[in-house]
Amino acid sequence: MLDRDLAVLYGVTTEELNHAVRRNAKRFPEDFMFRLTPQERDPLESGRHHKYGPCAFTGPGVVMLSMVLDSERAIQVSIAVVRMVVGKCREETFAGLAPDVEAVFKVFQSLILPLPGRPSRN
Repeated sequence: MLDRDLAVLYGVTTEELNHAVRRNAKRFPEDFMFRLTPQERDPLESGRHHKYGPCAFTGPGVVMLSMVLDSERAIQVSIAVVRMVVGKCREETFAGLAPDVEAVFKVFQSLILPLPGRPSRN
């Protein structure tokens, strides 16, 4: 998805979205976000003249945006993602995950499971 479309979805301006990406550049590797080339953007820009082409975000980049933007919608998406990750950890469904990702889920799982003899807060 393009930066301007995601800005609308997250309830921020395109400028705010791109500023958040620049401030958090390490969180957006090339497989999360990339800038369109002039050849790619020409059909999409329909006569607009900008120094830089729009940024395109992959699925992981769209999720990462929710972690770095400060709009109500971005916050709600971020909370939903965290709840999903925690739910996955509780289910112990690690099949098909890369070994390093599985290790992270197992650490999360150890943090969210109640201690013996203590009630769960959920």
